[in-house]
Parts: sequence; structure tokens; C-alpha cells
Amino acid sequence: MQIDWQHKWVMIPYGQSTVRLQGKLRELPEGSVIQVTALSSDDHTQQEYVPQAVSELLKEFESVFAPLAGYPPARLFDHAIPLILGASPMQVRPYRYPPLVKDKIKRQVTEMLDAGIIQPSKSPFSSSVLLVKKKDGTFRFCVDFCHLNAITANAKYLVLVIEELLDELTHASWFTCLDLTAGYHQIRLQPQWLQEVVASYASDSHAQQIIAKLVIDPSVVPYFTYKDGLLRYDQRVWIDHHPDLQHRIIAAMHDSTIGGHSGIPVTYRHIKQLFAWPGLKSAVQKFVRSCLTCQQAKPDRSRLPGLLQPLPVPNRAWQIISMDFIEGLPVSGVFNCILVVVDTFSKYAHFIALKHPFTAATVAKLFLSQVYKLHGYPMPLCLTTTAFLPVTSGKSSSSWQVWIFV
Repeated sequence: MQIDWQHKWVMIPYGQSTVRLQGKLRELPEGSVIQVTALSSDDHTQQEYVPQAVSELLKEFESVFAPLAGYPPARLFDHAIPLILGASPMQVRPYRYPPLVKDKIKRQVTEMLDAGIIQPSKSPFSSSVLLVKKKDGTFRFCVDFCHLNAITANAKYLVLVIEELLDELTHASWFTCLDLTAGYHQIRLQPQWLQEVVASYASDSHAQQIIAKLVIDPSVVPYFTYKDGLLRYDQRVWIDHHPDLQHRIIAAMHDSTIGGHSGIPVTYRHIKQLFAWPGLKSAVQKFVRSCLTCQQAKPDRSRLPGLLQPLPVPNRAWQIISMDFIEGLPVSGVFNCILVVVDTFSKYAHFIALKHPFTAATVAKLFLSQVYKLHGYPMPLCLTTTAFLPVTSGKSSSSWQVWIFV
């Protein structure tokens, strides 16, 4: 074989002669002959022979071998992932993939999104993806759930031993090597709250009207869509006329480890990304402001009310009184708390038995029946809360300490 790099030609021996291959030149000499040949593969591909029995079987179960589209149907045993108590969301950074593998992952994710078997998620949980090569040269899309398995509650029932399962195949005559397409995505998760949302539409006349219109024409109601039994508003799950479910959703997004007892703006933003209902913001404000944990743990950022002012000196008995609660006492009968009402003028006191937990209505009724009917309503009322055996300088504290030890 001879090569001339300057004139761009190659001389190749072929049979009893030689063939000269000329490269592309800037200017072709006069009298040059150019031959163009199209190289193409044979369009008539050889089809694999399929037996008649197998062909009939494929035709009978055509829906089983059809490409996946949409969510899998709800079955009797849908999948659920119970987490251990107090588990925090886990976020796993993706692996560093080569460009070729990264392109394959993007293509498979796009195909599954277009097929509707997965959907975009804003969940605080995340796991990395792996591609495992199969025998036919394609890649299997696998998700590494090792970190999620670490915080999953273990099942209490025993798993069958693999040896026993293999023994049951002793007399088996038929085996298959069928490859399940996106096998993990053919099992539907068990969202119990979604079932409650779907059930709530039955008692919601407004939602039924919207669903009836969307079934006839999906574009007749702006911003609303109806798919897989769920009514969505601007791609968010619509929940209307279901106060109990709304309260539980807010509690899950605020009181749980995911919410972390965040403030009103953060809690509202998290819920707004997933759900929608009329009065959502006001419901979140009401819930967060009434959260006992937030009231006890977070500082009060309101303006200072000013210096404390002493109570006026009373001129007569039962003009000014103080109230105190003694909690944490041993149970006596059914009572374990004492309400102490002390007159700051005469130091006379009433000791009223209470059962914990008690409400403001219970205390008000006891005050009316034990104090008000005897002495009338006082001018100012000083209310304090005291634990078991406190050491304070208040009038009521000294009174009940003498009463207990005497």
C-alpha cells in the first residue's frame, strides 16, 4: 500500500491490480472522473420466526406487553414505605456520571415522564440513580434506596427463606426470561391520604360540578385538571370542604420533622407547592399562631408593654384577689390540682380541687360557684401559675404552703 499525503491519495492492492483512492482536492484537474457510490444497508431485515401458539398468546395478552402509559392500576396489595419514628428526610447527592451515562439517564427520565409513569416531585427525600447494563446491551434504570432502607421500619413478619422458594420450583416445567419494563414503576404506592381526598369529592357538590365539566371537556374550566381520580388546580391537589383533612395536612407540614415548626411564610409556601383550597393562607396563619410548641419555644417579638405596675392597695375585703394553680400533686380521689383564690386584704383563701387537664370554662364555673356567689366579682384579678411546692413571695403561695403543711 502506498500513501501520498501531499496529493491526498492512497494506493491499495485489490486482486491482481491496485486501486487508487483520491482524497478531496481544492481544485480538480481537467478531465477528472468522479464516481459517487451510496452505501446503504438492506432494508429487508430478517424477521424472527414466532410459533403460532406464542403468537396467539401475545395477541390474547396484548395489553400486558403494550408499552407503559400512565400510573399503574390500584391493586389490593399496593406498596407502602413505613418510616421509623422520628426519621428525618434524607437527601443523597447524585453520583458523578460520565457524559454518555448522563445522557442515557436523561433520556430514560424523559421517556418515563412522557409516558406518565413518573411525575416531577418536590419531596424532601432524594436518592441517587444507577444504570445497570443488561444482556441485550441496553441499560436498566435503578434507584439506590440504601439510605431510605436504613430509616424504614422493618416488617414484623418473617420473610420466606430463598431455599424453600427454590424447592417449590422442583416440578416446574415452564420458565421465562421476560424483562419487565421499568419494573419498579409498575407497582403503585399506597397513598392513603389520596384515597381520602378522592372520597371527599363525593360530598363536595362544587368539586362534582367541576369534575363533570372536565370529563366532557378538559379545557372548559380554567386552571383545573382531572386525572387519575384527582382534581388539581394549577397542578396542585384540590381539597375543598374537608376541614379535617386540611388540618391534618397543615399539621404534617408544620409539626413533623419535615416542617420543623416553621413560621407562617415557610409553612404556607411548602403547602402551597402541593395543595390548594380556598382560605389556605388564613388556615395556616390560624394553625401556626395556635401551635403550643411554637408559643413555648419561640421568643415573643412583639413590642414591650412597658414597666410592670403594682396593684392598688385594697380598701375592703375581696376587692382585689389573686389566683394560683398548684399542679403535679399526688392524686386524691380523682383530683390532682388545687386552685387557690386569696383575698389580698384579709388574706382569706379558698382551696378548690381540680382535675388535670382542665379548661378555662371549668375554672370559670368553679370560680362562680365557690367565690363569686359568696364575695361578688372583684375589681382587679391577678392570675399566676405555680408548680408543685414553689418558693415565691406571692400571697397565694404562702397561703397554700401553710395549708398543706398544717
